[in-house]
Amino acid sequence: MHKDYLGDSVYAEMNDITPEVITLTTENGYTDDPRNVIHLEPEVQLALHRYILRSSEILRELRKQQQDQSPPTESSPAGEDQ
Repeated sequence: MHKDYLGDSVYAEMNDITPEVITLTTENGYTDDPRNVIHLEPEVQLALHRYILRSSEILRELRKQQQDQSPPTESSPAGEDQ
């Protein structure tokens, strides 16, 4: 099957023999390329999915806190004299 590039030299693919397993590989195309292979079985895929959802929620909360703590910008509405 076709490898999909995810970024940071990481590729994902499913194969015809065990399509329920996602295989992650790292490769950068150089001869001294450090190659790694990780086979994600369905249980691990679900755990990774839960982790991504949880980390996304944490990031949203952190960004909201940062916005709430940032000082208001000084601008007056159009047409108002100071």
